[in-house]
Amino acid sequence: DQKRAVAETQRRQAEAQAYSEAQASTAAQATQAEEAEIVAAIGTDNYESYKALRACEHQRANALARAGAASKNPEHRLASVWLEALIALDQKDNAGAEAKFQELVELDGDIDTAQQASIEADRVLLDMRRERGEMGLQACGA
Repeated sequence: DQKRAVAETQRRQAEAQAYSEAQASTAAQATQAEEAEIVAAIGTDNYESYKALRACEHQRANALARAGAASKNPEHRLASVWLEALIALDQKDNAGAEAKFQELVELDGDIDTAQQASIEADRVLLDMRRERGEMGLQACGA
């Protein structure tokens, strides 16, 4: 009976381990699919710019956003302007951010005023700062 109980326990542990590994694999696939969807929407350079900004690598983020601005895809070019606004905002460059907000009024059909662009950028930046914390990253300049 004891051997059978030990065997049963080991079998259950193996099942639990297999289930856990399957869940991790599914989560990784979902993350890859989500990442591919984001890259298709905003472009590789802009996605890398976002990740650099999240890591407080502002120079690198700016360089990548400028590269994204050269895209033939108008959605990718628009994403570059948003990223440049976010980078300026994160660095507390209010004049630079304001200039980008004005540019967004011209380029983004969903944005009617610089104030609206500013509010949306603030929301995105707060989400990014929350992501930094969840990833164990420090606040920029900390």
